[in-house]
Amino acid sequence: MLTQQTDGTPLAEAVPLGVLGELHPDVVERLELRAERACAAELDLERLLREVLLPKYQPISRYPASMQDLAVVADNSVPVERVAALIRQGAGDLLEALTLFDMYTGPQVGEGKRSLAYRLTFRAADRTLTDENLAKVRGKIIKLLEREINAGIRE
Repeated sequence: MLTQQTDGTPLAEAVPLGVLGELHPDVVERLELRAERACAAELDLERLLREVLLPKYQPISRYPASMQDLAVVADNSVPVERVAALIRQGAGDLLEALTLFDMYTGPQVGEGKRSLAYRLTFRAADRTLTDENLAKVRGKIIKLLEREINAGIRE
């Protein structure tokens, strides 16, 4: 069975998009197919196009984006993807883009640690973000990083 797995949705809870399977040899023979083996699929094409394949339209915001850099110092054992996921979680819907632009290991960050520098792009669909809005989101991200992976911020 083919399934669609959305972000954070366990595979067991994914919504089926269709079924795919190999045809029985008798069916292949009755259909007079040239191949010894053949497969067939039944897909919900309307849903597949609407939810998976077609790009999602989002109007261009009339409000400006705000960019901030955040250098996170974490243990070498913490995957980069985990740090990025926590930043996204903490930032919520205001985070438009997240880019890792630098990775540093050396005496300035400590033994067994590395600094991961991210550029965060924030934008609200309905307003211009203020410094106060961004400080609140940044504080939430930092607290989440500290609590979940014992990471700090490189000043």
